[in-house]
Amino acid sequence: MGTSETRDRLRRLKVGVTDAERDAIEARAAAVGMSVAGFLRAAALNQPLQRLGDRQALDALIRLHGELGEVQRLAGISALSARIAQLREQLAAQAERLG
Repeated sequence: MGTSETRDRLRRLKVGVTDAERDAIEARAAAVGMSVAGFLRAAALNQPLQRLGDRQALDALIRLHGELGEVQRLAGISALSARIAQLREQLAAQAERLG
């Protein structure tokens, strides 16, 4: 989420909850590494609730996938190129499972 999107969020919603409901919502938001507002927004809009660690791992896999593609392009050595292609396929499969 970018800063401009955050600045565009000028409207507030108020929802009454019990102490137990508030505790449960806060615990669930913390479990996925989200703010309460972000958690509620994602849940209400039926968006995926990914753990912060999962999102970071997926971002790292995507970056690595791109970097391996560049190494493969530059290497041009068939055995190395083939191994890099295998690694890229494995990374793509892992990213698909996380994403």
